[in-house]
Amino acid sequence: VPYSEISPHVINALVATEDHRFYNHWGIDMVRTLAIPLNLLRGRVEGGSTLSQQLARNLYKEIGLKFSISRKFREMITAVQIEKNYTKREIIEMYLNTVEYSNSAFGIEAAARTHYNKSAKELTLSEAAVLVGSVNAVYAYNPRIYPERSQRRRNIVLFLMKNREYIDDNIYEQLW
Repeated sequence: VPYSEISPHVINALVATEDHRFYNHWGIDMVRTLAIPLNLLRGRVEGGSTLSQQLARNLYKEIGLKFSISRKFREMITAVQIEKNYTKREIIEMYLNTVEYSNSAFGIEAAARTHYNKSAKELTLSEAAVLVGSVNAVYAYNPRIYPERSQRRRNIVLFLMKNREYIDDNIYEQLW
């Protein structure tokens, strides 16, 4: 589905949750990348992949999923190439159309139809937060199987959206 046919709530939830510096980097978020060793020393494991790196993994399965330094370098190189060849809007569009959501729905349009019987453009803020929240653990955050877990994850997405100033305190409080 084209970018223009995706609810802005989905796009904002995605950027706030997965890569809040998306519009300011060239495929690699150096702040996150340089923080990885420090976080590991502190015993915290945080994702360091940008949306472009995640898209690279989704598009090119030969990059692999198992953690390794060589996989990370391949992912970074591919992400930089993606950023050189596509606009930020095109990257978001490709990402949202290639990622898996709960209930084996591939792409945002299929997820919107599967979970809410509506188009991706019609998704509300809360619905967008549920779908984006499910991306990093499609089974664990499946709203049909684990509604409480899904709602807790949705609330985290809404919190991140508030912190990144995609929504204001009033909207956040209403949905919480």
